[in-house]
Amino acid sequence: MIGSSEDIQEDLDLLNQKRGEIQRILGRRLRMKYCPTLTFLLDKGLKHSMKIHDLLQQVSKNTSS
Repeated sequence: MIGSSEDIQEDLDLLNQKRGEIQRILGRRLRMKYCPTLTFLLDKGLKHSMKIHDLLQQVSKNTSS
């Protein structure tokens, strides 16, 4: 998800509010007797990886200078 922290939280809240409806649709389309309970969480891994990448590039620039 991209946006401000408030926008991201609003999106997560909306997804969790619609969780039951999404589960029913998935259950019908996948033809499952029981659909697992869905939980929507924010994955901060990509943001963390990008920060590490930027830091490594800064170190690389400083060492090659």
